[in-house]
Order: sequence, then structure tokens, then C-alpha cells
Amino acid sequence: MAKKRFCLMDEIKKNPIALLGIAYPYFIAAVVVAGVYYITTIDAVYENKLAPYLPDSTLMKTAIDVKKPSVSEPVELDAWRGEPSAELTKLGEEEYAAVCQSCHGAEGEGDGAAGAGLDPAPRDFTAADGWTNGRTIVDLYTTLQEGVEGTGMIAYDYLDARAKVALVRYIQAEFMTDPPEISEEEIATLDAQYNLSQGDSVAGRIPVEVAAALVSEDRADVEALAAAALNAIENERAADPNAALFFDLFEDPERATLTLAKRQTWTDDYDEFVAALALAPETNGFGYEALATTEETSRAMWRYLSNIFANRKAALAANGSS
Repeated sequence: MAKKRFCLMDEIKKNPIALLGIAYPYFIAAVVVAGVYYITTIDAVYENKLAPYLPDSTLMKTAIDVKKPSVSEPVELDAWRGEPSAELTKLGEEEYAAVCQSCHGAEGEGDGAAGAGLDPAPRDFTAADGWTNGRTIVDLYTTLQEGVEGTGMIAYDYLDARAKVALVRYIQAEFMTDPPEISEEEIATLDAQYNLSQGDSVAGRIPVEVAAALVSEDRADVEALAAAALNAIENERAADPNAALFFDLFEDPERATLTLAKRQTWTDDYDEFVAALALAPETNGFGYEALATTEETSRAMWRYLSNIFANRKAALAANGSS
């Protein structure tokens, strides 16, 4: 009887579980290799491959708040001297309730509801220590005028000077224990720094984005007027000699109408019109030939263009309001 030859595939077919026994050493070896690889390359796994990004601070635009223009009437420097008048005290009380109490509290202890989440906390006016700018009238007025950077204390520069004086005097009298004496030197310092006795004006301020939008709107209005004027002149070219002369006389009619639209004071003043023609004639669209024409022709062109621009401006305004 012939001896049966051993065949692995036949054995696996008879007993499939045997395959696991054969594959197990290879599985263990693969796990070990993967583990060794992970351990030896763990630093590279967490290594940041991207170069650090350092933004150019010169290209950053810092947003600013809208600031209304204001005018401060002169303040009598006697408002700093002696006991504050009943009128000044009343004004200080009203201003404190309006702009200070929400953070600093009704008793000036820095426990107002609006200041609960501020870090640092609002100033406790009753405390003698821990003041950022100090407790003198110069310190307090400067704080109101300029604010305190890095805190919730904004600048109240929109308040007129008398209101700020009233606030300083009210805070010192109502909340402070043993407030500093007011010296003539301090009064003179405040007057010199903030022009209290003469009054002052503060210019308004708008963010760059708002200013750019306004400029863009103005430019769009100018371009619309120039296009409307040029279109009107083109439509009259065949019937009106002045319209035909416009295209013959001016080197670049499109640029010329844009120049006129940008500088509209000329519509009521012939000399202004001539000045507009003479301003950089090689680039303003008029050219030198327009400067060499007779005064009679120039005046006729001025009257014609004044009428065109006035009519087109009125029409655009009517369309914009409808």
C-alpha cells in the first residue's frame, strides 16, 4: 500500500482553524515591527512641518470706534475752587448716574452690575489705594478724557468739559475718604492741557472702512454724472453745434467730462472753468487746443456745459430719491 503524501492545503481544507496557527507568528511579528517603527519615529509624528507664520503688523488695520465731533464751552476755573456749587453737584450726580453707576455702583464701590465680568474690576472710589492713575483732579480728569488702556474704562472725551469737571468733583466729594486737596498748580495744569477756560472742539472720527465706503460712493456719483453728461452731449452732437464743438475741441471727451464732474465749482464761475481747462491739460482730457480757442468760443462752451451738467445732476438726484 502506497504511503499518502502530506499536503498542507489538504490539511487546511480539513481543518481551517489550523490556518490561524500558521498566520499567528506572522501577525505577532507585524505588530512588533509596527510598534518599533512608531516608537522610533514618535518625535517626527508630532513635529510641526509648517513654517511659523508671522503676520506683517504694518499691513494690519486697527478698527476704531465712531467718534462724534464735540464742542466744549469754556469752564470757569472757580468750579475747581472751594466747595462745589449745588448746580455743579447736581450735574455731577446726573452724569454719574448716566455714565458711571452701571459699573462703579451707586455707592462708588466698584460693584455695579455691568462691571461684574470686567477684569480688572471697576475702581472702588471709596478705597484709598490701588488707583491706576491716581486720585487728584488731574488724574481723574485725565482718566475721564483718555480712559485707561487694558481695562473696561473707556474714554469719555465726548462729554463736555463742564460735565467732566462736575463728575470729578462729585466723585471726590461723594465717595472718597479724605480726597487730595486741590492746588492752584493742578488747576493751571488742567487748563493748559485741556484748554478748559477757553473751550475746545474735538474732531469726529470714523473707521477707515466707513471712510473708504463714503469715498467710494462719492466716486461712483462723480462717474455717474460724467457718464450722463457725456451721453447727453453725444445725443445732441448732430443737432447742436456746441455739442459738435465739444468733440472737436477736447482731446479726450470722456476724460474731460470726468474732470469737470470732479470739480463742479466751474458751473457758476467762468474763471473756474478756464482754470479747470488749464490744470494739467495733457492729462485732464481737454488738451492744449482748448486753451488756444477764443474767449467767445470758450464762454459759449462754458454756458453749454454748465447747462448740461446742471440738468444731468438734477436728473440723477431725482432718480436717486424716487
